[in-house]
Amino acid sequence: MNIYSKKHILKFIIIIIFYNTIGCEGQSVSSNFNKKSKVKIEEIFSQSLQQGSFFSSSGKNLICWSPGNNIIKKYDIKKRKFYDEYKTEIKDSKQYIDFANIGKDSLVFFHWMDNYTMYLTYRGKIIKTYNLTPKKSENILSCIKSGHPTCNLDGTDRNTLIGDYFYFSAYKMGEKFIDKLYSGGKINLKTGKFEYFTEFPEIYRNYNWGAMRYYFPYITINKLKQIVVSYPACHDIFVYDTKKGTKKRIKSGSSLFKTIKPYSDKKEIVLELKSEYMKYYEQNYAYGDISYDRRRKLYYRLAVFPNINYGKSSDNTRKKSLIVLDKNFKFIGEVVLPTDKNYHNLTDTDYELVVIYYDFSKSTYGFTLFKINIL
Repeated sequence: MNIYSKKHILKFIIIIIFYNTIGCEGQSVSSNFNKKSKVKIEEIFSQSLQQGSFFSSSGKNLICWSPGNNIIKKYDIKKRKFYDEYKTEIKDSKQYIDFANIGKDSLVFFHWMDNYTMYLTYRGKIIKTYNLTPKKSENILSCIKSGHPTCNLDGTDRNTLIGDYFYFSAYKMGEKFIDKLYSGGKINLKTGKFEYFTEFPEIYRNYNWGAMRYYFPYITINKLKQIVVSYPACHDIFVYDTKKGTKKRIKSGSSLFKTIKPYSDKKEIVLELKSEYMKYYEQNYAYGDISYDRRRKLYYRLAVFPNINYGKSSDNTRKKSLIVLDKNFKFIGEVVLPTDKNYHNLTDTDYELVVIYYDFSKSTYGFTLFKINIL
């Protein structure tokens, strides 16, 4: 073999290594693909709830909100029963797409149809009102950190309050390219000052990922007050240090699939093709919610698989897997969740991992408590 051939082979190897390690910038391959898993899960129990329930966690309890009757209930995970029910002052509650727990019976509600209004409540009473109307130049719809079952938004973290600032994820409407592709915001609950704190990664500028679903970021906050973000179209996760104002990218893709195919490399606005976008999303891979386990110092991330029954059945349950990372974001393993329920959101508790689901056969929401075993 001559020197010229050796140089070309070396160049080819370097290119292959680069494209397999560039994370989410382009149609890359998951860095964890085919890695051996050291994780097993054990289902402890499931609890079915009424239709239209939303969830948040306070550690020992789940906080359940039913927009239909505007009732807040607490669910004791250990005793497996509801208690402490009260009504909220939120009007037209069916219009509110999200809520979140920030501790000590304080909840935040977000209304995207009423000029992006946010409400801070204490045991149902409105304490303060905030307006988060984005500027006309910002083509974005912001949503708070909560578990909205019907649109598969963020997970149900215990608390995304750091100091006086409440942090929440956001998603972009449409495919129009803009200078700032924001994906997260924060609001000072004392002053009402609103700021964006992060943007979508570059892959969202390079490709068309369809409307809505691939633009739902998921966030969690660890003990170091770092915000960890999972983007549906990106193998990597992003860690934002709120104290230092820095960010870093961590390889944390699935071990069970290699790539996520974009809808198109064109960025035109084609919102009228919603059915086509939904078909694309349902028949493609993606990433979902992420949650930090404070008790065990682990990270859990959902991976979403193509819906093989899409368009053939009313049951749109999709195969999901759970990726487990250690406190330093090192890959521990990945395990497929049971396929009898449509799991879509995660929440950390003082006991084990809670995964929220929607039961298509009964049209009800509920949750399952899983024990995560590290081998």
